[in-house]
Order: sequence, then structure tokens, then C-alpha cells
Amino acid sequence: PKAEDESLAFIHEVDRRLYLAKQKGRNRIVSDAA
Repeated sequence: PKAEDESLAFIHEVDRRLYLAKQKGRNRIVSDAA
């Protein structure tokens, strides 16, 4: 189902940005523009 694929893609992207922020140091935010 397409909705499930979109949900998984969203979770994957959030997870990727979380780890990117962690690599850059404490108290960081990573957005689309990063």
C-alpha cells in the first residue's frame, strides 16, 4: 500500500536526520536544507 510506503519513507528520513544531528553534536536540529 502506498500510505504504508510513505510512512516508512518518513520514518527512515527522520531516523537519518536524527543520527546526522547526533554526529554534529549536542542540541542540534537538522532540516530539509541540511
